[in-house]
Amino acid sequence: MARLPRRLVALAVLTPACLLFAALPASAASTRVLHYTGALSGKTVPDKSGFGNRGTAHDISLRGGAYSFNGASSYIQTPASSTVNPGFAAFSYSVTIKLPTTAFSHDLSLVRRGSWKFAGPYYKMEMVYKKATGNMRLVCALRDAGGAHATVSTSGNALNDGKWHTLTCSKTAKTISLTNDGHVHTKSATLGDLSSKRPLNFGAEQLGPKSFWEHFPGLMDKIVLTKRMS
Repeated sequence: MARLPRRLVALAVLTPACLLFAALPASAASTRVLHYTGALSGKTVPDKSGFGNRGTAHDISLRGGAYSFNGASSYIQTPASSTVNPGFAAFSYSVTIKLPTTAFSHDLSLVRRGSWKFAGPYYKMEMVYKKATGNMRLVCALRDAGGAHATVSTSGNALNDGKWHTLTCSKTAKTISLTNDGHVHTKSATLGDLSSKRPLNFGAEQLGPKSFWEHFPGLMDKIVLTKRMS
């Protein structure tokens, strides 16, 4: 039997891989639409995603290449935009945090857009204090424009250990999930439009134009929002 030329052998080997990549849908990958990490220009937080979603720093400083929040008046605010709006798409929001080794007796906001206290869509990542046990549960919660609500949380955690932790909330067509240092908690959920005209806040919950609470008291870095682009 005659041998195939080397070029044809190489093509025969590569073809299955090529077909595999071609079979993937164009929308399979999410796009980073907001990325804050270790940079300030005055009060402006540059967006490294390339989509221009710059933030405004309120009482924020840099410490060791991360954003330092004072726990009393600090927050970063990002205006509404078409790319920050999730719409119906799959999306995620993620932060890397470092908390001091102190006990807390109130909730701490990490990521907030809107609030369950007001009408309309919202999503959040929050550390919720439970007085009965003293535990701080990590919670991801979302509500769409139609009022459908979904929550996923941990039973308790020890994030106030002086170490870095990477936390992510994600929403797909049929699930929501919370990832804590690689440990994933997932629940079934079907949510609709999550678009909003409200600003996106990191490190505090906004109650009014100049009213904030649940201030985060630590370091935050690698603030990222991703979205499945159509």
